[in-house]
Amino acid sequence: MAGAPFGAGIDAYLIFAASVLAANSVMRSIFACVFPLFTTYMFNNMGIYWGVAVPGFIVLACLPFPVIFYVDGAKIRTRSHNPRLTEGNTITKM
Repeated sequence: MAGAPFGAGIDAYLIFAASVLAANSVMRSIFACVFPLFTTYMFNNMGIYWGVAVPGFIVLACLPFPVIFYVDGAKIRTRSHNPRLTEGNTITKM
């Protein structure tokens, strides 16, 4: 459910959609593998309250990004120099 705002934007560059989804899956898997390696040290050194608060603060810092991409996404895509899929389903160069 959390990836729904990012998955909805995949149709902007259809020719790169598979690569974007694969990279997203790899990064999530790497984070899931690495996170348990440092959580024990984090909780032992920082305590329970700060150990939980630091990842929460990181999440809060990343919270505006989906909203920014939703609001300014069209402007960001118009500045891109990559091929885009237009309304006529043809690939054009900007």
